[in-house]
Amino acid sequence: MAAVALEPSILRDRVLKILTPEERWVIFVGPHELHSNLLSWRQSLDELIEISLDDEGLPDMDSLKLKLEAYKNSDRPMLGSFSACSNVTGIYSDMRAIATLLHQYNGFECFDFAAGYLLANQVEDLLAKQGISQSDFWDTCLDFVRPLVVQDRLGFNSLV
Repeated sequence: MAAVALEPSILRDRVLKILTPEERWVIFVGPHELHSNLLSWRQSLDELIEISLDDEGLPDMDSLKLKLEAYKNSDRPMLGSFSACSNVTGIYSDMRAIATLLHQYNGFECFDFAAGYLLANQVEDLLAKQGISQSDFWDTCLDFVRPLVVQDRLGFNSLV
């Protein structure tokens, strides 16, 4: 018995040839995305649209609106995947404004809190300031596996 291994990009290209545009999600990603997040989207079957920075270093809402407008009649599902916080600058995205704009175009949103561990004690306040209920918030278990600094010493949770 012989095994045949296909490189993921070859398999992806083959599947893309048989999909109609309506079967592919449109994914909007922000300017602060971690490489691991971008890599996952780039290797998916989705169409990836990158949103640039505005003059204040935040996701450019005008650019996002123009790009959403371009796809509004496409009958394609749309998702915005944005970092809640830049792990380089520490700047917070306006999650409420991004979510509101995506919802106006029947889009979905998810926010990556991977950089949120830098200011983990501020996440609850950030959500409250932006009018986001904790019931609207979810996070990946990866953010709970990371070591935490507790009382000036390195600590680990029970998953590590």
